[in-house]
Amino acid sequence: MGLPERVAHDRVSVGWLHRSAAVYAVSSYVDVVREGVKAMGVETLGASARASVTVHDDVGVPRRVRRSRVVRSWAMAWGGAAAIGVANAVLREAAFSDLGDLPAHQLSTVTLLVFLAAYMWAVERWRELPSTRTAVQVGLLWAGLTVLFEFVLGLYVTKQPLSELLTAYNVAAGRLWALVPLWMAIGPEIVRRLHDSFHRPSPAN
Repeated sequence: MGLPERVAHDRVSVGWLHRSAAVYAVSSYVDVVREGVKAMGVETLGASARASVTVHDDVGVPRRVRRSRVVRSWAMAWGGAAAIGVANAVLREAAFSDLGDLPAHQLSTVTLLVFLAAYMWAVERWRELPSTRTAVQVGLLWAGLTVLFEFVLGLYVTKQPLSELLTAYNVAAGRLWALVPLWMAIGPEIVRRLHDSFHRPSPAN
């Protein structure tokens, strides 16, 4: 194996090592989310209460408790979004790396936004956001967890310098990563409005 091939092989190996570390980090996100949700004052329900929610679909439950349950459900669902981000990074390495660093970054950001939009739609169908207030609360939580996950993973797991992580947010240089936390923040409300528009009862004739 010549030097160029060895370098390419080493880069792929390191890339997959980083992806494996990311998967491990995603698997441990539950504790972080639980603490964050507790800090926001969201009530924790026992198993019997959760079963009651499933059976009775929140009928007769106070609005504040219903909102808390929805926020908690979306907070736990953030782990799926993080897993999608890891899978998208693997897709970039496998399919877009030959395009060059910047085009690969831009294209993978677009594919990630599409995947996240589809995932948010699925989560909304599973656990509808009842109001703009709840959607904003969820959006800020998802955006905060996303940025926290990215920097903790980059700084402490894959050992990237802070300057390299910040480079992804340089829009002037063509970097589009800032759109990801932005979409995490506003996406739940957009999805909620779209879902409401599709499921709003038609006016009686």
